[in-house]
Amino acid sequence: MSDEVLEADLVDDGASPLQDIRGLVKSGKVDICENSKFRYLWFFVVYTAFAMPLSFYNQWAITVGQSEYGLSKFLIVPLFFWATGIPFWIRPVWGVTIDKYTDNPLGRRRHWIVLGVFGHIILLLPLAFINVGASPWLWCIVLGLALIPRVIAEQGIAALMVEYLPNPGSIGATISYAYRIGSSVIPGLVIMSWWMGGVPFGSPFIADGVVDFDGIYFASSILVFVGLAAAAIFAVMFREGARLRGPGIDEGADSDSMPVADTAEEAMNDRDLDWPEDTPWWVKLRGAFNNRTAMLGLGVALLMPIGDGMESFFRSYQIEVWGWDTQKIASWSWLFVIAGFLGIIGPLISDYIDRRKSMLIWAVLAGASYAAFTVTSVMGLGWQVQLGVWLLVMIFSDWLIFTFLATIVEIADPRMAASSMSVFQSSQAIAATGIFITLGTLLLIVSDSYYPLIWGVAILGPAIGFFLIRQMEYPEQDSGRLDEFSSEIKGKLGGWLDKPLKLDTLESSKQNQRMALAVGLAGLVILAGIVGIASVAEVDKEVIGDLESISTVSAANISEDSSTERMGTGDSMSMEIDASNGSILDVVVTVTSSNPSFNPINPNPDFTWDLTLSAPQAVMMVGENTSSSTVQADEISATTELDIEVYNKSGFASQSEAQAWLDDRKGDEDAMYAAGIWNVDLSITGDGDPTNRQADFTIEVSLSQANATVETSVVENTTITQSEDFGPMLLGVGGLPIIVLTGGVCWLVLRDEDSN
Repeated sequence: MSDEVLEADLVDDGASPLQDIRGLVKSGKVDICENSKFRYLWFFVVYTAFAMPLSFYNQWAITVGQSEYGLSKFLIVPLFFWATGIPFWIRPVWGVTIDKYTDNPLGRRRHWIVLGVFGHIILLLPLAFINVGASPWLWCIVLGLALIPRVIAEQGIAALMVEYLPNPGSIGATISYAYRIGSSVIPGLVIMSWWMGGVPFGSPFIADGVVDFDGIYFASSILVFVGLAAAAIFAVMFREGARLRGPGIDEGADSDSMPVADTAEEAMNDRDLDWPEDTPWWVKLRGAFNNRTAMLGLGVALLMPIGDGMESFFRSYQIEVWGWDTQKIASWSWLFVIAGFLGIIGPLISDYIDRRKSMLIWAVLAGASYAAFTVTSVMGLGWQVQLGVWLLVMIFSDWLIFTFLATIVEIADPRMAASSMSVFQSSQAIAATGIFITLGTLLLIVSDSYYPLIWGVAILGPAIGFFLIRQMEYPEQDSGRLDEFSSEIKGKLGGWLDKPLKLDTLESSKQNQRMALAVGLAGLVILAGIVGIASVAEVDKEVIGDLESISTVSAANISEDSSTERMGTGDSMSMEIDASNGSILDVVVTVTSSNPSFNPINPNPDFTWDLTLSAPQAVMMVGENTSSSTVQADEISATTELDIEVYNKSGFASQSEAQAWLDDRKGDEDAMYAAGIWNVDLSITGDGDPTNRQADFTIEVSLSQANATVETSVVENTTITQSEDFGPMLLGVGGLPIIVLTGGVCWLVLRDEDSN
């Protein structure tokens, strides 16, 4: 039945409308086990709807909460993830309950799924009327409570996957893509990029440059409930089919006639036998993990998500290090769409090749991407480079996590499907959203928000996962599935291209080459069209708002110092000038004498002296470029070639960018020229008097240095022309998937089906 269209399950059987409704609510309509098209559509709709609320509220609390409401990351990040993490951490409570109560009015597993979806909708309603900025604690607690029925529904789904559904990798890929659509496309592109950022179209919530965050929040809540309503419809529509895994399945036993062990000890050691009646649930749960592979899988669930916890601080990194605001973050949210599309490839591939080998490869790729991002962060490379590497982090970590979901479906105990899956899932949730977010918070506090530290720690997750996965034993997979899929692709392409390409006149290998060439050319044509559209995808629009100008402004900073000593002929004194911080404009030294010793014949002696000024490097003194000069005068001065205007620059996008430019400019050779300790020497050579006269000699120094600061000025209610270039978005969202699809199809068409 897997190839039948969905309508086949919806044919009217002649019953009355009321009976149809009762039958639909009680047992559903479409068999999710046999109808593969409906199965993948069901998982896509339900998990897209599940992802939307948590992702939207995550972005609202972490991004808007910090940048617009001024919430501290040390408050909102751990508070949000602890409040929303606890319902997921206690999954075993719901798992054991679902396994215990299976004789339900709406179905063995379906009953809990339906109740969970509707409960999630009801408990989310109050959140639409609470402001996170005013009441962050209440807001997070209400959201956490609303997630409890969702978790109950997810445990029902987990049990359904273990007992009833084939191809867990393909289901994992569907869930992965649904999560990216629900957490990136709708919250990211629609809410963050369009409504908040005004990209690629003018936002209905931005007027005169001011974003109406209250309006966006309320509209987003409506969007969330629409998605959950769709999930509720699909939850009611599906029907449980025949079991695929569990005791007696090879003999055709159903859930009511599974072979039962004589003792609990016998069931503990043989998963092909169900537990005797009245066996305590904790004994059953212990039996689910009574083997090496299950325990290693539990270790992977606990330790591999280190990176997930550290990734939670990425938006804080964008705000604090890159200097991005909410709208800037929103305008690049489309990048997550690319990650979502490419993220389905890994778990999908794992259904067709050895899953253990897939997990090992994905662990290496994820660890390498974390390492690369750590290096780019330490080196302070441009945000464009870092964002590109972060895309790889998201893709490969998705491959690893969602392929692991397929793994635990296969190694979970089908006799305690919901319970054993809940232990794996809660362990992963506790690690990702509790332990490692707390660890990340502590590391940032201790290191004074040195983010490369937590990115480096994230590498440990895939590394530990690789070590543990190598020791696990995976169930055997059908090695011919990739051949079957490849043959199916070739068959469909051959049907479409037989006449245009005259394939019937060619041998098999030539047919494959010609089909691959046609697919490649078609992909290039589509890609060229996307590139052409992207090259002109720029819109100029005028908005009225406050124009913020960020610039560096320089001014001369003059510091003065003096020293006095009583001296006579043959005496000398010295003075140091500390100019080690550079940016020197000029140095002026003057000498004065006062209070000469008394002589009634010559009351005013005629003192003479040598005044010497020495610099660390040659500067302009007394009309020549020299590092030292001596004069017999009251004053000596030196000037550098530094132009104070070099520190004046405008047009910066942020204060952090302006400060970074200024710091770099101050380190340039001209700014640090002649920086160091300058010396002044005064030697008295005569007094014009036969008696040895003395006087008080004072050296006065004036050091002029260029000083620059970052200043922000705002011109209110001015017309601003904004240029919105969404070419990169079109290239990423449209072009990259075309490249991947074209390459993948060509490979499948050309591959030798006798090799895996």
